[in-house]
Order: sequence, then structure tokens, then C-alpha cells
Amino acid sequence: MAEFTSSGDYERKGFELLEEGRLEEAQSLFREALRLFPFSAELYSGLGQAYSEMGEYFLASRAFHQGLILSPGDEEMWFGCGLCLIQVNRLSQAQACFRRIEERLRNDPEALMQMALTYYDVDCLEETIQICRQVLAGQPEHAEALAMLGICLQETSQSPEEAHRNLRRAIELEPERWDWVEYYANILYEGGDRLNAFNYFDQIPLAAIRNQDSVQRLIQLLKKFRKDPDKVQSLKRRASEVARSNNFDLFLESLQEESAEEGGTR
Repeated sequence: MAEFTSSGDYERKGFELLEEGRLEEAQSLFREALRLFPFSAELYSGLGQAYSEMGEYFLASRAFHQGLILSPGDEEMWFGCGLCLIQVNRLSQAQACFRRIEERLRNDPEALMQMALTYYDVDCLEETIQICRQVLAGQPEHAEALAMLGICLQETSQSPEEAHRNLRRAIELEPERWDWVEYYANILYEGGDRLNAFNYFDQIPLAAIRNQDSVQRLIQLLKKFRKDPDKVQSLKRRASEVARSNNFDLFLESLQEESAEEGGTR
């Protein structure tokens, strides 16, 4: 570390490592720097970011807290600390962090959506709904807020018509967000609207299908609405790529048995 002679040198190198995804090296560098420069808020901020990106949210929140003692006006650290506190289920403390930067958040829909996604990750769906509505009050055509609101309304069994309407509009705005398309297709399938489910499923490139249920459902719908043996075979190959458990092997075997039975009845 001899080439670093100031806290700024460590800071620049640490954030460079973060940008390159070298998280453990960044964390180690920031920790070393803080032994030499223990009163640098920027170094604590970097350490907090490194821990956060590594999924060490408790350690990240502690690092941000130390940085905020030194620089209580740092909005980025208040925000980062709040996000980490959500992840360790300290919701009231997280909300206190966000209140410190309420004015900034009111004018920053992307930061609000980051909050919403973090709340969603820990199953705080009502909080996610509130934030999405806040974003949409200022930007009614914000695609991600529409999609996330639709998903949360669906998962909490609230306002099914609004959930469908928001998801459809989000997909209209960003038609190649295949995760949204797949999610909505599955909702339609489970609701019994098989034709519209097929129309949405059929738009998704095979390589973009992530859920094994989606593969199975699309195969069934192809057999029902459009005879396409080549695509069925491609889907079976895709099925093996997305398989995540031994039980899925049974599904593949059942597909092969169905194909054999269909061949025998022709």
C-alpha cells in the first residue's frame, strides 16, 4: 500500500475496485485505509458500499453510521444506510434515515424505486405499494413503478383490475422487459385466460424464459393453440437449462412420455 499517501488516494482506488466488481479487495482496502485515516467519512462511505454489495448489510449499516457521525449531511450515506437497515429488518430505523433526506427523495424517482425494490426484497409489500404510488403521482408513465405496483397488488390480492391494468401498461411502455411479460403471462394462465396467456408467453425469446412453470405452460399452450413441434422441442431443451431441482427431471420425463403417447395415437 506504499503508493497511497493520502485518504484521497485510498478513496479513489477503493471506488475504482468497486466499479470493477472487486468487492473483497475494495472492502480490504477501505478497512486498511481507515486504520490510517479513521476520521474520513468518505472512506466509511466506501466501506459501507463494499459491504452492501457483498450482501453484508449489518456491517454496511454500521460503516455508514460511522461515516454519518463524521459527515451528518451526507445524503448518499443516509440513503445507503436506510437501504441496508431494511435488509436487516430494522424498518423504523430505515424510515428515520429516509426522513433525513425526504426532500431529495421527493424529487428522485429512481432513488424511490430503489427503496421500493429493497422493501419488496424483504416482503414489505405495503411499503412497496406506497412508494410506487408516490413515484406515479409525479410520473404516471414510470414503467418500473407501474410494473412493481401491479405485482404487489397481485401478490396482496388487492385491486386485481388495477394490477392487470398497471402490468399491461408497463409492458406497453417497455415491451422487452421479459420478466414482466413472463410474470403477467403466468397471472393470466392461473386466472384461466389461456389464449391471452399464450399470446404473452409466445412473445418471449426462449433464452429469456426463467421459470420452469412457464416452460411447461407454454408447451401446453402451443399444443392447444398452435401445433409447432419444432418450438416444443426447443422448449424442452430450454427446460433443461432452467432446471433447478431433481424434480424437474421428472417433468422432462413426463413430457417425453406425453410425446410418445401422442405419437402412438396418431
